[in-house]
Amino acid sequence: MKISYAVTTHNEHKEIAELIPFILKHKDKEDELVIIDDHSDYKTWYVFDEYIHDLDSGIKFVEHGFGGDFSIHKNFMNSQCSGEWIVNIDADEMPNEFLMKNIKGLLEMNPEVDLFWVPRVNTVNGITPEHARMWGYQLNKEGWVNWPDPQQRIYRNREDIKWTRRVHERLVGADKDAFLPFEEQWCFYHHKTLEKQASQNKLYGNIQNN
Repeated sequence: MKISYAVTTHNEHKEIAELIPFILKHKDKEDELVIIDDHSDYKTWYVFDEYIHDLDSGIKFVEHGFGGDFSIHKNFMNSQCSGEWIVNIDADEMPNEFLMKNIKGLLEMNPEVDLFWVPRVNTVNGITPEHARMWGYQLNKEGWVNWPDPQQRIYRNREDIKWTRRVHERLVGADKDAFLPFEEQWCFYHHKTLEKQASQNKLYGNIQNN
C-alpha cells in the first residue's frame, strides 16, 4: 500500500521546517510526500532546498498558483499524487505520532471505507473569550477551538473523489466514509497565532464575497 502525504504551502517556512522531517521520519519507503507550493518566498524555498536535490527523499515538489479557489488547488494536488491513498495535511498542521504509526493498519482493517474524517486540535495563541464570540468559535476547557472539528483528510486516490467549494472545501464522491475516534491520539494538531487566524478569516471572507 502506497500513501501520498499531500501538503499545500505558501510562505510557511517555520511550519514546513518541522512538518517535512516529521513526515519523512514516519512514512514508509514506498510512500511519497507531495508538496504543492503557491510561489512561496525565499525563506520557504530555503527549507525546500535541503531536500529538493535528494532523489531518494521521496518528496515531489510542484509549483502551482493558488488562484483564489481551494477546491481547484486541491484537485490539482490530488492529480500529482500516485499513492492508493491520499493524506492531506495543511502546512501548519502536524499529525499525532500515534496516528502516523497506525494509519496503514487503520486502512487495512477498513477496506470498505473510502474517506476518513480526522479530528483536529485547534489552538490559537492569545485567543480570548471575546475573540471566540466574535468569530463564532467554541472553546473547551483545554482551550481547543471547535473540538473535535473533524476534517476530510484521508481518502482513496480516485478521480471521482474530488474537492468542491472555493473556500471551506469539501470532498465528494466517496461511497462510504467513517470518523476516526474523537481522541487526541487520532488527531491533527493545528496551532496558529492570533494574527494568522485573523488574517485567514479575512482571506476566507474575501473569497466568499467575490
